[in-house]
Amino acid sequence: LKIDVDMQRAAQTNNKEYEISAFETREQANARNLLAALNEAKFLRSDILANNDPQLKELLKQQQTLAQHLNSKENKRRNLLSGKHDEAARVEINKAIDELVKEHDRIDAKIRTLSRRIADLKDPRPATAQQIQRELDPDTLLLEFSLGDKRSYAWAVSNETVRGFELAPREQIESVATRLLHAITARNREDANETPRQRSTRLADADKEYAEAAAALSKLILE
Repeated sequence: LKIDVDMQRAAQTNNKEYEISAFETREQANARNLLAALNEAKFLRSDILANNDPQLKELLKQQQTLAQHLNSKENKRRNLLSGKHDEAARVEINKAIDELVKEHDRIDAKIRTLSRRIADLKDPRPATAQQIQRELDPDTLLLEFSLGDKRSYAWAVSNETVRGFELAPREQIESVATRLLHAITARNREDANETPRQRSTRLADADKEYAEAAAALSKLILE
């Protein structure tokens, strides 16, 4: 939603700062996705366990307990608001959640003080647009994409500029991309009941589909 709002503001005001803000939001999303993958692989857990600082381990334990309490309170609030309730009960549970969030943030600040590496793994701080631009040479262009239900966006980042573009909705782009994927991987698929002639025909059709789908996708996301 933030990406969409910033890009619409950029189009209405011709203010490039909104395009940069949207691009940096996309980078934050990428960092979050990477963090989720690392957690799934238990990389973060192993990194924490390897740290021998007892104070840090205690803070991480407290933060985990607070997160569990917060999830429990959120579930109670959801159940409360889904049925009949009085205003006092709503105010009380909102206050309890606010206090848990404040305590969670307070402990997180302590963790950052003790270990920047673990803090960055828990809450990644992606590079800004300017920092990314400094990493690019004059012959390199970074393309970043964000797919949305109503419209998608692309950013072209060089060492001098950040430009944003509106693209087609997610469904349209993914449909063509899926066609292209199936065409590319056609040679990897085996069918025990397929005759050599049938396989040859199927691969010829896939090659034709590849050319058409590649051109269509290129038109949607690059042209």
